[in-house]
Amino acid sequence: MGLKLSSKKRAKRSDLVDQQLQKDLIQENQTIKIIVLGTGDSGKSTLLKQMRIVFQGGLPENDKKLYKDTIRANIIRDMVSLLKAAEDLEISLNESNKSLAKYFYSSVTPDSESLNQELAFQNRSKFQIPDQLIFINNYTWRVVDVGGQRSERRKWIHHFDDVDVFIYIVAISEYDQQLFEDSAINRMHESMSLFNKTANSENFKEKNCILFFNKTDLFQKKLKTSPLSKFFPDFNFENDPQSGHEFFKQKFLSIGRNHNRHIFTHFTCAIDTDSMKLVLEAVNVTIIENHLKKDGFI
Repeated sequence: MGLKLSSKKRAKRSDLVDQQLQKDLIQENQTIKIIVLGTGDSGKSTLLKQMRIVFQGGLPENDKKLYKDTIRANIIRDMVSLLKAAEDLEISLNESNKSLAKYFYSSVTPDSESLNQELAFQNRSKFQIPDQLIFINNYTWRVVDVGGQRSERRKWIHHFDDVDVFIYIVAISEYDQQLFEDSAINRMHESMSLFNKTANSENFKEKNCILFFNKTDLFQKKLKTSPLSKFFPDFNFENDPQSGHEFFKQKFLSIGRNHNRHIFTHFTCAIDTDSMKLVLEAVNVTIIENHLKKDGFI
C-alpha cells in the first residue's frame, strides 16, 4: 500500500515538473530579447521610456515620485542660471517676459500633467535605467539599454547572448558636433564607426536591425544655419531634411548590408510621444514577425 502511494506521489510530482517545464518553455518562446545600442546622447533611454509610456499606459507611479523632485530641481537650477547670465551680460528683462514666468513655474508644481513627457526627456546621466520587461499582448520584450559613452562600451559584451534583434539609434542632428571625449572626432563619424563594429561583429552580423535616426526636429532646425555639405563634402544634394535623411540612411545601410539580415529604418523625434506611438506600433509588428520567422512559424 505504501509503495503504491509513494509511486502515485512520484508520478504526480513528475507531472507537476513536466507542466512547469512546459510553462517555462512557452514563456521563453514568448520572450523577445532586444538590445538598444548607440553612441552617448543619441536618445536610447528616452526611447525606452517611450516604450513604457506607449505600451504600458505610462510610467509607474513609483518612478514618477522618484523622478519628479529631480525634474523640478533641474528646471529651477536652469532658471537661476538664465537669470544670472542675463545679469552678467546686462540683458534687461522686459514686461512680456513676466507673462511667461507663470507657464514655467506651473511646470514645477506637484500636479503637472505633462510628467510623462518630462520624464521621457530626462537624460540617462540623471536616471540609470535597468533592463526592462515590457508586456505586449502575449509577448514580453526584455529590453537591455547599454551605455553609449566610450567608457561604457566594454560592458556591452555581457548582453550579447541570445539577442533576437538589436536597435541602433543615430542622433542625426549631431552631424556638425564633436565627441565629448575627443573634440577632434565628429559625432556622426563616430556613430558610423560604432555601427560598423556592432552590425558586422560575430554576435550581430546575422541579426535583424531596427535603425532609428533620432532628433529629426533638431536636424531640421540646424540645416538652416549649418549646411550638411560643410561636414560631409560628399553630400551633393539640396540642403533640406528629406535629402539629408536619405543621405544618412544610405550610408548606414551600406555599412550594415548583409544578405542574411534585414535593416528597418525609422526617422524619429523620441520626445514626441504621439509620433513615437505610431513608430513603436510598427516596430512591434516587425519584431513579432522576426521572432515568428526565427522559430519557423512563418
